[in-house]
Amino acid sequence: MKNTGTSNLYLDLVLTGYPNSLPAPQSHGVSISRLFLDTNATPVDISTLTAGDRLIVALKVESQKQQLPHALVVDMLPAGFELEDPNVSGSFPIDDIKVDGKTISRWHDECNTAHTEYRDDRFIAALNLGYGETCRIFYAVRVVSPGVFKVPPSLVEDMYRPYIRGVGKTVTQTRITSPGNSKE
Repeated sequence: MKNTGTSNLYLDLVLTGYPNSLPAPQSHGVSISRLFLDTNATPVDISTLTAGDRLIVALKVESQKQQLPHALVVDMLPAGFELEDPNVSGSFPIDDIKVDGKTISRWHDECNTAHTEYRDDRFIAALNLGYGETCRIFYAVRVVSPGVFKVPPSLVEDMYRPYIRGVGKTVTQTRITSPGNSKE
């Protein structure tokens, strides 16, 4: 930047970005874990997928030593994935699928969920967790774009006490191939 005028030039520069490495798993008062399931509720390794695959994301959130009336779950999607919003016509219904002997709708009924959002790049849920309480949340995704993508970890924190937080473990990346093309 060069000032070619006669008065002072003031510059305000703001940079934003993402780190090259994923955050390390942690658990400070609350924990979160994520599992990817197929449409039969069988665990799936997402290191290699095919565009068009449909998956169920299973989140398990557990408070440890206190109540968390304002727990916020943020689950960022890897690029190449899209959320299946159950409120949109034509979405993939998961409520009647059984996981560990209960339907997904029953698991959701047992959670004290104040709010859920289906955004372009993440799933969000606001929970009221009791002392030592575990909540299981599920949502559907579709694998849409071929490529190799990083997989961000899940996050839970108390909205008003951000030092109470948990970051889940995750696989480093996922490789999505086109249907009928395993070499992409």
